[in-house]
Amino acid sequence: MFFIQCIIVPVVFSVLIAMFLFGMYGFFNKYKLNSIVLDLIKNPISIAVIIIITQFIYMINFNSIIAVSKEGRNAVITKYIPVDYFLQFKIKTVIGEIINSLISIIMTIFYFLCTKDKIITLEIFIYLQLLNIIGEKIKLLIDLRSPQLNWTSEFMMLKQNTNVMNILFYTIIVSVSVFGLGRLIENVQIFYIISFVILLSINIIINRYVIKKNSKLYEKVY
Repeated sequence: MFFIQCIIVPVVFSVLIAMFLFGMYGFFNKYKLNSIVLDLIKNPISIAVIIIITQFIYMINFNSIIAVSKEGRNAVITKYIPVDYFLQFKIKTVIGEIINSLISIIMTIFYFLCTKDKIITLEIFIYLQLLNIIGEKIKLLIDLRSPQLNWTSEFMMLKQNTNVMNILFYTIIVSVSVFGLGRLIENVQIFYIISFVILLSINIIINRYVIKKNSKLYEKVY
């Protein structure tokens, strides 16, 4: 169940998204709509929409939100592994980050095919990857705050895990923030500069929080 829900589902969904997007690109080429599409997607609002869509796709990746819970009662072993807690924290988010990177690459390639703009395409990829890294860390922090360890079946653990709903709230907050910034700022480069400063700052704050709290983060893992 964990393998299907956490690996197969997000990967298959990413492939379906890729088929849809590249099908759209073929349609644009066939009917000579590239110039119209180009005018539509090279402004902050359109870029914000692409980012929001990607963020919602990130949401269905449950790897980090159940990274601790899926271990059940065996999660207590984490406390006794001779590996720094911060390193353990980063390791637990790696699979989720890799899977999300797949959709980041797909969205980035689609944008480049439509615009042929290397700089903005690179900026979109960096933006999506920063959101990816931050999002997976936040998912793991949520799971550590309230791990669901006493389960008898993988299906019931996934079904009854209330932490999953928190990701919906997080995604809505991110989406509103990104869209609001896109509406507020008309210049694409200023949009990216402000966004990167905010995202890098959030990532640094999370890292410092995890390092400072260290073993306290694992208090509810018993």
